[in-house]
Amino acid sequence: MKLRTIPFFVIGAAVSLLFASPNITQGAPQNAAVSPGQTQTLPNWSDPELAKFVYSVVSIKPFKADDNEGRSLGTRSSPDGYTAAFPVAGLVYEAYRTEHYKVTGGTGWIQSDMWLVEAKMDPEIMEALQKLPREKRTIARQHMLQVLLRDYFEVVVRTEIRDVPAYDLVLAKKGSKLTQAVDANSANQKFKWSTEGTMQLVSAQGEPVDSMLAVLSADTGRPVYDKTGLTGVYDFALKYTPKQFLMDSPPEGDSAPFPQTAPPIEKALEDQLGLRLASTTGQLEFIIIDRAERPSGN
Repeated sequence: MKLRTIPFFVIGAAVSLLFASPNITQGAPQNAAVSPGQTQTLPNWSDPELAKFVYSVVSIKPFKADDNEGRSLGTRSSPDGYTAAFPVAGLVYEAYRTEHYKVTGGTGWIQSDMWLVEAKMDPEIMEALQKLPREKRTIARQHMLQVLLRDYFEVVVRTEIRDVPAYDLVLAKKGSKLTQAVDANSANQKFKWSTEGTMQLVSAQGEPVDSMLAVLSADTGRPVYDKTGLTGVYDFALKYTPKQFLMDSPPEGDSAPFPQTAPPIEKALEDQLGLRLASTTGQLEFIIIDRAERPSGN
C-alpha cells in the first residue's frame, strides 16, 4: 500500500489556494497527467453502476477548534466509511477532482465554515466497493461524497474547461539526476510531502516522475505535464522553499524576512533532480459551485 503524507499547513493551503488564484491545481500526487490539448474530465456520474454506492449513515456537525477530540483538518477514508474536517469548498474539491482542476464560486461560509463529517456505508456496499478495480473504486468513492454533498449541503456544481498557462516538466541541459529505485516493487512505493520550518521536503521511494506533478502544480499555481520521457521508477528527494516564503523584503511590522534555507522550486528541480519547468499552455477543468446550504440537522 502506498504511503502518502501531506503536511497540515499544505492541507489548509490547498483549499485556500484553490479559490485564491485564477490558475491553480492541487491535490495528492498524481499517477498520471494529460497532455496540453487533452483534458481528463469528470467521470459520468449518472452511470447506473454508481447508483448503489451511497453512505447509509451520515453525521455532520460544526467543527470547533476547542472541541475536536484531537482531530485535525483533512480527510480520511476507511474500508467502510469516510471522515472529514473541512469546509464545504474542500469537500467539493475532494468529490469532483480530476487531474487538472480548480474549484471556484461558493464564497463566504462555504470556504470558511468547518464541518466534521462522519459517514458509514452498509456492509454489502463495502464489499461491492472492494471488488471494484482501483480506478473505478476511486470514482465510486467520489460519487458517494458527491451524493452526500447534494443531500446534506444541497450543493449544485457545473464544469467548464478553459485554456490556461501551464508548465512542461522536462530534462535540464545536463540531464536527469534521478536514481533508479532500489526496490521497484509497487507494493513498497512511498511518497512523503512534509514541511520543516519554511521548507518543503519531498521524498520518494520507487515512484515515477509524475508522482511529483501535484507538488509542482501547488507551488507554481499552474498545471504541470510530464514531458521528461522518463518511464522508470525512482528514489529521489527534493528540498525547496515555497513561493509564499520567498520575499524580497520583510512583511510590514517585521524586522527580518523568513529564513530561507532552501532554493525556490525551479532551482531546486534543476540542481537536485536535473529537471526544469518549460512554459506551455494547458487546460484546466473549472468546477463551479453555484449553490450550497448549511445542513439543517442530522
